[in-house]
Amino acid sequence: MDSTKALILDPYHGNDLNWEELASDKRVAGIIHKATQGNRVDKKYRERKETAKARGYKWGSYHHGVPGSPVAQVDF
Repeated sequence: MDSTKALILDPYHGNDLNWEELASDKRVAGIIHKATQGNRVDKKYRERKETAKARGYKWGSYHHGVPGSPVAQVDF
């Protein structure tokens, strides 16, 4: 792996994150975390957002769309 390129992580609540281990890898520059899926909020989203920002990581999030009503998902 190229040690000069930044890494952006894409976790969700099912992934374990070891913040101390991440801090030891200077390539980790940011996190893009699943915020919602369908009409559910990722249960670790808020806590991880606060931790990541406090540690100085760039933060982004996204909605994971599911089959069904896109309007209901947007309104959620």
